[in-house]
Formats: sequence, structure tokens, C-alpha cells
Amino acid sequence: MLTPIIFIIFQLQHGVHPITFKLVMAAKYPWSISSPSFLYFCHYTMEVIALSNAIIVTCGLDTYFMLCILQISWKFRAMSHRFYNMKDGDDYNATVQDCLKDYKKLLKCRDNIEKIFGPLTLWLLISSAVVLCSNMFQISKVMFMTKCFGYLILMMFLHFLCY
Repeated sequence: MLTPIIFIIFQLQHGVHPITFKLVMAAKYPWSISSPSFLYFCHYTMEVIALSNAIIVTCGLDTYFMLCILQISWKFRAMSHRFYNMKDGDDYNATVQDCLKDYKKLLKCRDNIEKIFGPLTLWLLISSAVVLCSNMFQISKVMFMTKCFGYLILMMFLHFLCY
């Protein structure tokens, strides 16, 4: 997100004229945004906000989803622990009733998680695949080859496999 600003500062320090203004994401628009105008700053701000939101939502959603699933699995483990460690003097019926109440709550939680995170997870999976494929296409159109290019392709491929 800071790359365009660093690129502009680098051009100013080295006396490059005319200064080219890059955006955060490589995109083409039907109008010119290469000059330091209000339109350039609007595009830059919009792309920074969109990219920041994408990063925050993706990381936060994945983390929260896993936290909910782990909490449900921990509750199941606690319920099984209660059954395995019952003593002779414990009230079996009260323990079963408590566990059944908890089980009903967990089923409601499961239904809510499925209703909320099902479409979001599917949307993130599809959009991540599209973004990754478009990035691979853009990288394949780069004219120069460096030592890091093969490493970058390998890392993106491994990320795709692990995601």
C-alpha cells in the first residue's frame, strides 16, 4: 500500500520528470489517472481502503470461524469428560439433562454458524481463487525474468495448495 508513495518519493529524489503515479493495484481505467489530480487521490484512497478491508475481513473471518468451531469442540470434550469421570454417588439423570441442554445449545450454534459462515466461506473461497488466478496471469505477463520470479511462482502455487 505504500509502494506508490515510495515510488513517487524515489522519482522526486532522483529528478525524474515527468513523474509517473502508480496505484496500489494494477488496473486499467477508461480515463487517465497518471497526473497528480483529485481523481488520482480518490482512486488511491479507494484502493487502499478496499485492500485494507479485504485483508482485515479475510483474517478476522477465518480466525473467528475457527474460534467458534474450537469452542464447540471443546464443549463436546467437556461433556464427554463429565460422563467418563462420573462417580458412584453422582446423579446420573442430572448430568444427562445438563448435557442434553448443552447439546441443544450446540446444535443451535452449529445451525447459526452454518447459516452465517456457509455463504461467506464459499464467497471467500471463490474470490480468493479468482484473485490468485488473476495475479498469476499478471505475473506471467511480466517481461523480465529474475531469480526471484521462480521463487514467487512456487510460493503462490504452494499458497494455492495449502489454502
